[in-house]
Amino acid sequence: MVVAFAFTAFFSLLTILEVLSALNIFGGEGTLMNAFVLGTITATFAKGVVVRRDSYLFVASLLAAAFSVLMILVYMASGSFSYGIFGLVTVPYFVKKARK
Repeated sequence: MVVAFAFTAFFSLLTILEVLSALNIFGGEGTLMNAFVLGTITATFAKGVVVRRDSYLFVASLLAAAFSVLMILVYMASGSFSYGIFGLVTVPYFVKKARK
C-alpha cells in the first residue's frame, strides 16, 4: 500500500501543477481537461488506498500510462507540454502486475 499512497500523492501534485498551469498562475500551456484526467487518475489511486485492492491500482496505472503516451505524442506534434507526461512512472508497476 506504500506504492499506492506514493502514487496518490504524486498524481495529486501533478493535478495541482496542471491546474496552476491551465490558469496561467504557474506558467505553461496546461488545460483544465488534462487536469481533470489527472484528477480522475488520482481519485482511482485514492480509492485503491481506501479499499486496499490492487485492481484499482492496476487500472489507475493503466490509465496513467495511456495518458502519458498520449501526452508525449501531443508534445511531439504541437510542442504543448503537460504534466501528464510524468505518468510514465507507473509503467513498471503496471508491467509487474500485468505479468502475474
